[in-house]
Amino acid sequence: MKQIYLFRHGETPLNAAHILQGHIPHPELTQNGIMQARSIAEKLKNYPIQILYSSPLKRARQTADIVNEIFNVPVFEDDRLKEIHLGDLDGTPVETVKHLYPHLIDSFFSDNEKIIDTFFPNGESYRQVSERAKSFFSECIANCPYRHIGIAAHGMLLKYALYGLGFKLMSGAPDNASIAHITYDNNKWIFNGFL
Repeated sequence: MKQIYLFRHGETPLNAAHILQGHIPHPELTQNGIMQARSIAEKLKNYPIQILYSSPLKRARQTADIVNEIFNVPVFEDDRLKEIHLGDLDGTPVETVKHLYPHLIDSFFSDNEKIIDTFFPNGESYRQVSERAKSFFSECIANCPYRHIGIAAHGMLLKYALYGLGFKLMSGAPDNASIAHITYDNNKWIFNGFL
């Protein structure tokens, strides 16, 4: 049986300013985000994490590195863990998107599966995010030789990874520093909730 801890990165300046980040590579964590990353480490310290995977985007990797101060294990980056690519909307204030594309903002918070094929202009659809996350889990995590695995990623990635693994689509996105606990046993994924 494998125990997987999939967590969202800590707060960045763009999170705090309500600006969509998507694939923007550079925002580092705020001081609050660093504290949130340390809170992830504190929650996980009693779990014997043996390996960490991370999105290569700075905010996730920085979070993984802070968590890894406790575990001192290998960290591997995987592009499939990147946040949804928002295309033309990467770096756009949420208020602007509300005026230009209200249906897209609504889709962020929806738990209606009908929105799964919603595309962002010159970006990805939710289905594409779900499929690449599922690919990572089925190819990488299912075959990982370790039993206790940490994964640093992003809000929409986390939401649609769970959906891709067969769980009900959640409304909204998990907060910064949320930790989803997933078990993999006998080719079956089990979502145990948030820590």
